[in-house]
Amino acid sequence: MNNKLIKKTLLTTILSFLILMLPCVSNVHSETVFENGSTGNRYSVIVGIDDYEKNGMDLHRPAEIAKCIYESLSSKPGWYEENIKLLTDKKATKQGIIDALDWLESVSTDEDVVVFTFAGHGSIVPDDNGDERFDQVIVPQDAGDDYDDFISDDELNQELSEVKAKGMYIVIDSCFSGGFNDLGEKDTSEYNIFKKYNDFNFNFTSTLSKSENRVVFMSSLPSTATYNIKTPKDGNIGVTDGIPRAIENGETTAEGISEYTKNWWLNHPTIIITMIKDILFYLILLSPAQIIFYLLHGHFYAALPLPHMIHNYPGELQII
Repeated sequence: MNNKLIKKTLLTTILSFLILMLPCVSNVHSETVFENGSTGNRYSVIVGIDDYEKNGMDLHRPAEIAKCIYESLSSKPGWYEENIKLLTDKKATKQGIIDALDWLESVSTDEDVVVFTFAGHGSIVPDDNGDERFDQVIVPQDAGDDYDDFISDDELNQELSEVKAKGMYIVIDSCFSGGFNDLGEKDTSEYNIFKKYNDFNFNFTSTLSKSENRVVFMSSLPSTATYNIKTPKDGNIGVTDGIPRAIENGETTAEGISEYTKNWWLNHPTIIITMIKDILFYLILLSPAQIIFYLLHGHFYAALPLPHMIHNYPGELQII
């Protein structure tokens, strides 16, 4: 009788241990080998903000775009839901974004690929460390009017520099997002058109592209706003609406996704018509006023969302 009791107790203990271990086993993924032979894990932080805490700042698409990017990535081989942080609206506070970037630092290794996307408000503020005339900033959901409420290009670069990764794809879809890169830092023939503009633009610089493992995609020039615009067919759209479209179209690299998104945006009928109107009105008819506005505020009173990419990764950065 005692032997039977001992065996029963031992069997129960073993079964209980195996049951407790099942959730742990289900979350362990073997290293993925992608079509081009690259290996490693994929991690991402995706941020999109519609509902801002401050009155009068709400947008009408970024949170939905973020969800679409999340769904597109998580449906692909090698991407797991627990490796993606989705921050929308009230979750996308400054502390929430910083915590998510700290999480990236804690989980990634030198063999992994990391994706960071932000869609929401951007602005420029007086520089706080003398390395440029102005700091470009992204605006978290809970931002007020103080400098410390924002995340500057310098602060974002510092956070991302702590993240270990073989390659990093950074997407900034906000006004003045072009200032999140020193467009003259790396003179590539593909994007040399922006170099002279940047030299004129008081050399607004950021260090996001200075790391050799990064591909950075931005929705506008350093001194112009971007669009969150209503269209007859697609409703409100932003530049990063093109990213899930690119992924579903079969693009698998940061370069391919960026190029597809740029072409989709610049060929959209509503965007073409709106940009022509803005160029004629803001840049030609009001050119004297534009110069005065620029001297006073550090940017033009105009929206010229010209998406562009800075490529500092050796070869193509495989995302999917």
